[in-house]
Amino acid sequence: MKRRLFLKSSALSALAAPTFAQNGFAAAPNEAASKVFYDARFAEARILARRLSASGDLMPVSEDITAAWVKDLERLAAKPLALRGVTTESFFFCLKTLLQPHGLTFTRVERLGPDLHAWELRTGITNKNGTA
Repeated sequence: MKRRLFLKSSALSALAAPTFAQNGFAAAPNEAASKVFYDARFAEARILARRLSASGDLMPVSEDITAAWVKDLERLAAKPLALRGVTTESFFFCLKTLLQPHGLTFTRVERLGPDLHAWELRTGITNKNGTA
C-alpha cells in the first residue's frame, strides 16, 4: 500500500508541477506571502509549497485551520495579508471564510489533483462598515 501511495504521489507531482509553474503560482509573486501553508499529509504539497515560500514562512498544516487561526492568523488579519498554500479544498474554504470580515480582496485557486489545491489569498484593511 505504501508503494502504491508513493507511486501515485510521484506521478501527481510530476504532472502537477509543470502546470503549477505555467499558471504563475510558482513564479515570484508581486507581493511576498506572509505565510505559505502546505498539507503535511501530502509529500507533493510540501514540494510545491517550497516553490512558493521564497519569502514567506512555510507552515505545515493538517486538515483543520483552527489551530493556525488561533495561534497566528487571527492576530495578523488586522493588517493586509498575502497568503499562499497547497492544501485540501476544505482548508482553503475555511480560511477564505475566516478572512471574509478582514477584507478579502483577491483569491486565486487551482486544482492540482483529486485532493490538492494551490491557492493565493490577499486581504486589505477594512473600515467599520466593511468596505475596503
